[in-house]
Amino acid sequence: MSISITFPNEALLESSNYEDAYSFCYIEEVLPDHRRIKKKVLVHNLIHALNESIGSEKKYISLGMLPKNLLDVKFEELDPLTAEIYLYIPEKIRRVMYEETLYEIAFPNMIMKIAVKDEKIDQTSLLCVSKDFTYKKAKKAVCQDQKIDYFDFPFGNVSDTGDICWGTNSLPDISSIHDVEIIPSMFFDAPTNSDYYDADRTTLGYENIRKLYDELSRKEEFPYEILMIH
Repeated sequence: MSISITFPNEALLESSNYEDAYSFCYIEEVLPDHRRIKKKVLVHNLIHALNESIGSEKKYISLGMLPKNLLDVKFEELDPLTAEIYLYIPEKIRRVMYEETLYEIAFPNMIMKIAVKDEKIDQTSLLCVSKDFTYKKAKKAVCQDQKIDYFDFPFGNVSDTGDICWGTNSLPDISSIHDVEIIPSMFFDAPTNSDYYDADRTTLGYENIRKLYDELSRKEEFPYEILMIH
């Protein structure tokens, strides 16, 4: 089957009002059995039909690989990528380099937000959640816009509002959702200091972050009871 569109020939244009002549066209459809069906159609109706046809086409967009422990993505633009991405960071024992001392510290469950604008990391934040707030519970809470009880990050390099301080560290461009998977490791693997450390973020109240590290280095699990509500 084929379809052709033709407009009035020159002879018709010479003998007719130009405005009226250009207001219509002929659509001819050749069927599989070679029969031809020809219709006279107003041009504005044809344009409307074509626009409707284009608008009704389904367009599929691939997100590619997704980062580990992804909770949610709120898109503003796909190209260039502009979005807010939420990652769940489960509790685990991490190596922490503070000044010249290497510690092994138990960290609590956390949620990291990574805001990307035009493929550049615009803002990152990190807050803690309770021990029983598993990935499954966090996924449900975020997707259903449920209230989440957040706690302050107890260590350094994160402000009172939860914003991460990257110092002079250079962050990679984020052209796909999967690219953010490396961001948590970049933060936790980097040497830390006492910038933004606040004794009021835990019930222990240690004025010196080294005392906090010394205390927690003797524990196999993070003591969630010391966290302060954000």
